[in-house]
Amino acid sequence: MTAAIWIVLAALALALFIVCGALVEMYRSLEQVRERSGASDAPTKIDVELESGVLAQAGLDAELGAPERALLLILSDRCTTCDVLAAAMGGWVPDDVRVLLHPSSAESARRWLTRHGLLDSPSVIVDTDNHISDVIGIHITPTALRISSGEVLAAHTVPSSRRLFEELGWIASGGPDEPQYQSPGASYHEVMHQVHNKSVADEELTKGTAG
Repeated sequence: MTAAIWIVLAALALALFIVCGALVEMYRSLEQVRERSGASDAPTKIDVELESGVLAQAGLDAELGAPERALLLILSDRCTTCDVLAAAMGGWVPDDVRVLLHPSSAESARRWLTRHGLLDSPSVIVDTDNHISDVIGIHITPTALRISSGEVLAAHTVPSSRRLFEELGWIASGGPDEPQYQSPGASYHEVMHQVHNKSVADEELTKGTAG
């Protein structure tokens, strides 16, 4: 009986080793795909001119003007990474964080927010006519704006849930005003190209996992 138990345990250990090896290989494959495509988990700085008082002009000073550290997270209901970030929040938006949603329509916004448990959240702002984004001057998603006492300190992409948690960590604990960027700055065209490449990389990983 003892020998049989040891055999079973050895078989389980071998199976666990194989599974861990497969996960490591899958992670390496993802990194290779991202390297080839030029996509990265590092945030990209969005090189835009953000004038002093832009949040007040956008009508967000009451929401984000007072905290020492606050975050405006710009998402879209047509963005795969935005879905990942919303799912990571689990239906809860932390204090001093506001989600600005770019929906394709009011009905689409309702479905998207319902799916992510955010329909009744007072921390979500639905920008149906893009008025707020037009004032701020940023239409790229997902994007984070780090804010201090009503002034924008930094604007950059949020390529993954890991990076989202880093943004939330900045609110809670402080630190540098800007994260470590993969490049010193990028134009709208360059950022959109990187966002597209990341989507392609994620799709290739999904296909490989399904296969």
